[in-house]
Amino acid sequence: MLDLQRYKEGSLRSEVHFTRAALWTHLAFGVLSVILMLFHEIFVWAAAAGLWYLICILLITGVLSGIAACRWLLAMAFFAFAIGGILFIGHVLPTLKPEHPPLIAHDIIPFWLGLLNVAYAGGGIFFLTNVRVRKACDIGFKLW
Repeated sequence: MLDLQRYKEGSLRSEVHFTRAALWTHLAFGVLSVILMLFHEIFVWAAAAGLWYLICILLITGVLSGIAACRWLLAMAFFAFAIGGILFIGHVLPTLKPEHPPLIAHDIIPFWLGLLNVAYAGGGIFFLTNVRVRKACDIGFKLW
């Protein structure tokens, strides 16, 4: 009974709104990254990013259900995106020699992917260490 009183929906309203905003931001940036990769005509990497995004959606459903391990796994998925982006910028991008120019030039990939790498690395740390996110993920909530 005390747990029910402690974790009433109204008592953690600000934590839920805060975490909900962070998840919506992730959902927007994830779609944006896949779309930009498609416009750069990096189709294999866009497919990999799309698969990563679908895995993140599954982890978000676990977070919304109150499964604590999904918060950790979602943070690890954020770190995986950042590491994959660093590897792409450092090793794959220099070897790309398109036969015909893509819709968006490859020259701007380091800029937007670098920003997303920093954002997702920060998001991973944020989801692991923030008390407000932990409290909201412990009780579960709805995305809208």
